[in-house]
Amino acid sequence: MGLAKLVLAEAFKPRKNILIDKNPFVIGRGADCDLILDRSGISKLHARITFDGDQYLFEDLGSKNGAYINGNRTESVNLQEGDLISLSGTDLIFNKIKQNDWTADMETNIKKFRFALQSTKAMNSHQVLDPILSEIMDGVMRLSQAERGFLLIEGENGELQMARSVNVNPEGLKQEGSNLSLSAVEKAIQTQTSVAISDAQQDTFFGDQTSVQILKLKTLVSVPILMNGNVIGIIYADSNRREQEFTQLDVDVLESLAENAAIAIQNVRLNQQIWNLIQQATDVLSQLDQKAHLDDKLQESVRNTLDKLSSIKQKNSGDVV
Repeated sequence: MGLAKLVLAEAFKPRKNILIDKNPFVIGRGADCDLILDRSGISKLHARITFDGDQYLFEDLGSKNGAYINGNRTESVNLQEGDLISLSGTDLIFNKIKQNDWTADMETNIKKFRFALQSTKAMNSHQVLDPILSEIMDGVMRLSQAERGFLLIEGENGELQMARSVNVNPEGLKQEGSNLSLSAVEKAIQTQTSVAISDAQQDTFFGDQTSVQILKLKTLVSVPILMNGNVIGIIYADSNRREQEFTQLDVDVLESLAENAAIAIQNVRLNQQIWNLIQQATDVLSQLDQKAHLDDKLQESVRNTLDKLSSIKQKNSGDVV
């Protein structure tokens, strides 16, 4: 059969490409459907797409809330390139796939996985934070192929601070009417989940933002870096090129990068804690050399320092991947 796909468009999420790999291809809420849409208003068997060797036929299967093609309620119609299928508030775009495009996409995806592995290895090869942050930013830009991006990392005061940026003025983020949309960053922090927008100008949440209008942003992604249930950083990238649209795979790869970044950052911080405790222990032992016998307070200080050092060493050993 010919190659075709449905593109699932949802608010705050990347567009998901769904290959029409069966004939017929059934859409609905039921567990046996080829595309399961477990949402209110979707019937158990809502619609069906059939390929006759030439055309893709869309049929409503007697659903309660019906099906709409390009805004018109439809019982049956031959699908055309770019048709918008609306099922109870869920939008699907029909696209035919050229074999050359399919092959190129596969090669691009393989390259992204390779880049992700290389970035992970590079991050874990460093023992201090500064080069790790550079590796994270480099990985974000290579994987996303975006025009702009930045990395926020939690500082000593507990607030997120600009750590790295590409084609972004760090001072601009502090100004009203910033040339980047921070709405996506704020939402990623609040929900602790990734935010991806396929067409920022058309999105009802982002479309009226000053930064979106100034830069005419088409697509953006914001991924939180999580540690122990807290946001310790944010990965952000955007582009005004529609062809640079972020897919679900792009977000999955960036989320994997964020997970490995969290591990690398945690290991560096634990190593720094160990080093600080070693310094404390060294200072205490230096005092011992100058005293014939220990008073109770000094003995307690030695015990506490060594106990902390032992505890952190054990924790660090368990967290290293």
